[in-house]
Amino acid sequence: LIHGFSVTLEMWVHTGILAALQKAGYRVITYDLRGHGHSDKPHDANQYGMPEVEDIVHLLDHLEIRQAHIVGYSLGGLITDGFLNRHPDRVRSVIFGGHGSDGQTSGPIASMDHTKVAAAIAKSDMGPFMRGTSPPGQPEPSPEQVARINKMIFGRNDPKALAASTLGNQTVPTLARAQLETNTIPVLALNGENDFFMGIVEKMASVMNNLEVLIIPKADHIQAAGRPEFTTGLLGFLSKHG
Repeated sequence: LIHGFSVTLEMWVHTGILAALQKAGYRVITYDLRGHGHSDKPHDANQYGMPEVEDIVHLLDHLEIRQAHIVGYSLGGLITDGFLNRHPDRVRSVIFGGHGSDGQTSGPIASMDHTKVAAAIAKSDMGPFMRGTSPPGQPEPSPEQVARINKMIFGRNDPKALAASTLGNQTVPTLARAQLETNTIPVLALNGENDFFMGIVEKMASVMNNLEVLIIPKADHIQAAGRPEFTTGLLGFLSKHG
């Protein structure tokens, strides 16, 4: 289980996903990404991105696990994308939560000015990121909402580490269109209906082989993982491929 940006492995505990998987009989492995939680927090962007993809390999090797089901949410989904690209032989199945991959550089995250966003994050300001990821047709976050998110995120994170992560993770080698079209590994996209990634998920569904899509009604990027439909969908998919 690979968590999202600015949170920690505790997201899998708070949502009940870890406990549900254990109850179903799975051996569950999770960890804090670089720059997050109890892991090291380098301020060098070169320490993020591709090194985080390789972290999965090192962890699996350390635990003597040849293959695993990989569940990545948001930033964790991006890193999972890179892992499926570079190490498909280590994957049993993939679950993208709050993430989509359409084989090209597009979408709200890719189109951001990451230098500008990272500079703001380094100063404890999530405003540019939040405005850049507002779903189409939805109002941009208010100053009050931005202030509330800033207080929540930077009260528990190193802003310079998150800024470095923002820049470094643009180097993750995501799946190319040809890889999507010829994919043979079972993949599930589990997204909220109002997630800013939905446009990319729709494009992915039109090109990726061996993909299932499950949309959680009225859920956004933040809410989806905590909805019971997420856990139910995850367990149902794994039961078919476990």
